[in-house]
Amino acid sequence: MKLINITFIIFGLIILNACKTEIDVTGPWKENAAIYGLLNPNDSVHYIRIHRAYLDSQRSALEITQIEDSIYFDSLDIMAYAYSNNYIIDSFGLNRSILNNKDSGMFKYPEQAVYSFHKMLNSDYKYHFKINNPTTGYQASASTQIIESDVYVLRPGELSKINFVSDKVHKVDFRLPKYAFDIEIYVELFFTETIGATSNTDSIKVQLYRLTNTEFDAGEIINVEYPGKSFYSTLKNQIKEVPNIKRSADSIQYHFYFRGEHLSNYIRASYAQSGISGSQALLEYSNVENGNGIVSSVTEKHIYSKELAPIFKDSLACSYLTKKLNFLDRNDLLSCP
Repeated sequence: MKLINITFIIFGLIILNACKTEIDVTGPWKENAAIYGLLNPNDSVHYIRIHRAYLDSQRSALEITQIEDSIYFDSLDIMAYAYSNNYIIDSFGLNRSILNNKDSGMFKYPEQAVYSFHKMLNSDYKYHFKINNPTTGYQASASTQIIESDVYVLRPGELSKINFVSDKVHKVDFRLPKYAFDIEIYVELFFTETIGATSNTDSIKVQLYRLTNTEFDAGEIINVEYPGKSFYSTLKNQIKEVPNIKRSADSIQYHFYFRGEHLSNYIRASYAQSGISGSQALLEYSNVENGNGIVSSVTEKHIYSKELAPIFKDSLACSYLTKKLNFLDRNDLLSCP
C-alpha cells in the first residue's frame, strides 16, 4: 500500500509545479485522464490510480478535487498486456476498488478509487496499460519495463559482521538489476537507550549512496565506498547528548532502493522546474499517451539484523565524534573517559 502513498506525493509535486505557470488552462472542457502507478515486482497486488484531469473555469480546482463525480470516471475498461519482443505473452483486466486509507490533503479523503490486479510481474516483459471509457470512447495508455526483482548483494556477505570504523571506508558491493535508473542505499543503526530502569529502542538511517540516471550496465557490479568518518559525524549530529544515558548498539540493516526510467525522468524534470519563473515553466514529464501522469517501476532490497563486530562497538564508544553519546563498548561498559 505504501506505493499508493508515493503516487500521491508525485501527484502533489505536479500540482505544485503547475502553479508556477502563467498559462490559462481553463479552456473548453476536454476529457483527459491522470494515471499514476509504481509497480514493484516484489508485491503480489499492484495499484494504479486513474482520475479526471481538467480544470473548470467556473469553479476552483480545490473545489473540484473534493467532489467524487468530478475526479473519478463513471466507468473505465482497463486492460494490461505483457509483451516480449513485440509479442503479447499475457493479458488481464484491472478491477476498481474503493480504499479508505488516503491521508488528508487536496483530494477527497479517506476514500479513494484505485484499479488493482494480482500478478507476479516479470522483468523480461514490458507491460502496457490501455484505458478506455466505453461511454465517450476516450482512450489513453502507458507502458513500462519492470525492474528486475533479484538484487544480488556481494558485500556485506551473509555471515559477515558489520564494521564501521571512523578512520576507514565502509564498502558495499552489489549487482545492478535490469531497468534500474536511480539508486539509493541507506544503512540503519538500531540501538537501545537506557536511563535508570527505563529502556527504549531507536534507530537512525544514514544515506550511503545515491545515483540518478545511472549509466552502469545491467548486471554490472557497483562498488560503493563510504567514509567511516561521515557515518560517525551523522550520528553525532542527529543523536542528542543526554546526561546519564547509556546506549547499546544492537544491529545494522541495509536498504537498497531502485527507481525505473519514467520515475527517474519525472523526478529530474521536477528538479529542473525549481527556481524558474512562470514564463520559463517547462512541461511536466509524462509517459502517458493521450493523458498525464507516469507509470513506472520500483523495487527494493533489505538486509536485516546484521551483527556488529566488537571493534565497531569499541569505536562507537571511544571515537572523538561519538563518545559523548555514551555508547557501550563490546563489554557493555562505558570504558572511554
